[in-house]
Amino acid sequence: MARKRRAPLHPPRHARPSSLVQPFIEAAEKTGLTYNPDFNGAEQEGVGAFQLTIKNGIRNSAARAFLKPAMKRKNLRVETHALASRILFEGTKAIGVEYIQNGETKRALAGREVIVAGGAVNSSQLLQLSGVGPKGLLKEFGIDVRVANPNVGAHLSDHQGINYTWRMNVPTMNDVLRPWWGKLKVGIQYLLTRGGPLSLSINHGGGFFRTDHSRTRPNMQLYMQAFSTLVPKPGERPLLSPDPFSGFSLGLSNCRPTSTGEIAIRSADPREKPRIVANAFSTRHDVEEMLLAVKYLRRIAAQEPLKSLMAEELRPGPRSKAMKNLSMTSAKEAARSITPAAPAGWEPMRPLPSSIRSFASMAFKACASAMPRSSPTSSPAISTHPR
Repeated sequence: MARKRRAPLHPPRHARPSSLVQPFIEAAEKTGLTYNPDFNGAEQEGVGAFQLTIKNGIRNSAARAFLKPAMKRKNLRVETHALASRILFEGTKAIGVEYIQNGETKRALAGREVIVAGGAVNSSQLLQLSGVGPKGLLKEFGIDVRVANPNVGAHLSDHQGINYTWRMNVPTMNDVLRPWWGKLKVGIQYLLTRGGPLSLSINHGGGFFRTDHSRTRPNMQLYMQAFSTLVPKPGERPLLSPDPFSGFSLGLSNCRPTSTGEIAIRSADPREKPRIVANAFSTRHDVEEMLLAVKYLRRIAAQEPLKSLMAEELRPGPRSKAMKNLSMTSAKEAARSITPAAPAGWEPMRPLPSSIRSFASMAFKACASAMPRSSPTSSPAISTHPR
């Protein structure tokens, strides 16, 4: 996908918040990866600093880049604190949306079509609540079947990530972000300058590579983080508490996993969270692909100048070298969910209709939930919205 020079999404800038980014890049280059300054350019394969869509120290999300400027238009009204409860139909044609706002049920009718943009999870949930989905599931909760389609909520695909963690011989961002005075310092820095660690991504560097050179394109994504979160504080999410030592992490995720799960409503109540079955690493393909990637990751860690900066491997630890142990570790350590995708009405690997409508006569579009099994999915999802 070509990137326009002038587009609503702010041109990305490179993240180099840590002195460990360059040693990581040089170590990866010694394994055969080439330096790539632009993963969104002509070639994706390679290693480098990640590009961040950040503007003035704030993440330039799709909402900030596209929706916020459009809110000035007279023909657009944005309702907040509203929960879509179901799509309204006349026969098999979508005519609007019912939603709950401040305890009151309201309706919004469409002039042309309804666009479902709730992502992989909420789009599938809303369709099922509206009577579009697996027949047995809908009947179980007393929902009238508008269109029986077993693919709605099925084929959930998520390139789960695993992290390997090292204790370092040099200071990392743990040393800055763990103590209270460090949090205060970077907080003041961000408020005054919109810069510093709080203006950056969790991932500082990374890349894309092939576990088998016979492949025509990368099948694994690599992440580098100049901090670690092995020891969370009581009551906090792990990512909120850097470890009380100088930590460093390298992560991996399959670009096109073959393992699939599902999303299914638990009741007819739109406020009840749906059941999500990730089913990660459930195929031999995904496990074997990850095992090869883990070996490659350790090759990178064994190269200078990165190797001499590392004191010891903490997770999963140097003992986890046998294929059996690595397989168990891969499954258990799949704790990071990157960007899930679930076709809202399409079977996997089938071309999407040119209109991106899930049912030609229903007059609605499902956007992000129509993404193929690919990594990452953010840019492809954004590119489909104007179509």
